[in-house]
Amino acid sequence: MAYKVIDVSSWQGVIDWDKVKKDGVVGAIVRYGDGDIVDNKFIRNMKECKRLGIHVGSYIYSRATTRAMARDEANRIIRACAPFSCDLPIYIDCEWSGQASVANSICDEFLAVCNERGVKGGIYANLNWFNNYINPNRFAKYPLWIAQYYKVLQARDPSLFGMWQYSSEGRVRGISGNVDMNHLYIAYWDGIKPTPTPAPIPEEGTEDDGKPLVEDGLFGKKSVRRMQKWLGTAAKDGWISGQKPGAYDFQPNLTAVDYEDGGSPTIKALQNYLKNHGYDCGDADGFFGFNTIYALQEFLNDKGFNCGDPDGTFGYHTAIEFQRFLNKVVK
Repeated sequence: MAYKVIDVSSWQGVIDWDKVKKDGVVGAIVRYGDGDIVDNKFIRNMKECKRLGIHVGSYIYSRATTRAMARDEANRIIRACAPFSCDLPIYIDCEWSGQASVANSICDEFLAVCNERGVKGGIYANLNWFNNYINPNRFAKYPLWIAQYYKVLQARDPSLFGMWQYSSEGRVRGISGNVDMNHLYIAYWDGIKPTPTPAPIPEEGTEDDGKPLVEDGLFGKKSVRRMQKWLGTAAKDGWISGQKPGAYDFQPNLTAVDYEDGGSPTIKALQNYLKNHGYDCGDADGFFGFNTIYALQEFLNDKGFNCGDPDGTFGYHTAIEFQRFLNKVVK
């Protein structure tokens, strides 16, 4: 029996997951990111799958060329998936041309981290890579996911592969345009269930512990405390309070609490800092909206960080650059 599974990313835009489920999709592998860049639809897609009871896993398009880089990629995707307790594997997508000579060692390190963290890790690659660069027999005990767009899978030993991506031109209700289609042969959620993805290590206390921020784009309480320390605010509690409901839907670890018309003192301090340094963010109203984020992106770019073209959206890429800035300026 083969289960109907799709894999998705920001290329699919805003997905109507209710329609996807009604179309018989039982599982989804959601892209976490491409190297250091986090997919801007990752959180939404993961939330929707969990809401609807669609089995979910994730993958990262790897840019690692050393074991240390592979370890970092593994830790970042595991940390990001933690709130969602994936019951499908977390895969490394290893098929970038710069990895050809080191593919086996990169995959080995990624899977070693997954083992250490109690996560079911796997490998994704196309047929050419499994034939020429990645030895599937070496990783036979792990979930292997292969891509070949043909009527039959022509791998040397098809039994090694738990999932086959057979098309990049599938059509599913709820998705505008093409989507990758997969046959899943192993119900990873049954029998010996994958260990739920571990929750992040809880932060204790309200004071900044002085250790570097993890530059993962999940702008949580520790990152906020570091920002408060940088700005010299009276509050160093890690909360951005007084925000409009839903303001942080894209940042699950950053909770807006105690909504008030007066906005957040921490955001007011940020706005005043930006204005005093020549960046127009409008009134210092305490709301972390388009103008403030746009000005922050301009500021970070001018400081040598890379937010790309300012767009007024505090997504993962901007959050990572802000964390990098805070690590540099706050000791």
